[in-house]
Amino acid sequence: MGDDGCVSRTINATTSSFMFGSVLGAMSATWGDVPKVVKGDAYPGVAKTLQVMGAYGATFAFVGAAFAAGECISESMRGKKDFWNAAVGGALSGAVVGLRVGRLGVGIGAASALAAASAGVELTGGKWRGTEGIVNDGATPSRTYYPYEAVEK
Repeated sequence: MGDDGCVSRTINATTSSFMFGSVLGAMSATWGDVPKVVKGDAYPGVAKTLQVMGAYGATFAFVGAAFAAGECISESMRGKKDFWNAAVGGALSGAVVGLRVGRLGVGIGAASALAAASAGVELTGGKWRGTEGIVNDGATPSRTYYPYEAVEK
């Protein structure tokens, strides 16, 4: 739980979140009101697309950084690895969403929702589905998610 671990986790979360947000920004710009290419001048469309990509990327980067930093700081302060750390990270990332939107209600709702979702993922061991399948009535066959056997070396 050293400081290097927190810094590394936060940098990784920020970078990957920025890249993911940029991809979403590119898709949003494609479907949004981006200026069209007129008379061979593509600059307005490219500039607007890059602007949207940057805005989405920055938002996702701040959310990812807030989650990773909050989770890591909580883990370091409490000295435990449990679902509360993820809940703190989720609450901080939701607060960032509220700050970005500029509305207190959105921030409180997003913080609550992301804290609950993050804690839920941690409580289930990082996966939402159980090992017995969704319907456990004995008549419904379980679904094969990975049909190959794992080979251990």
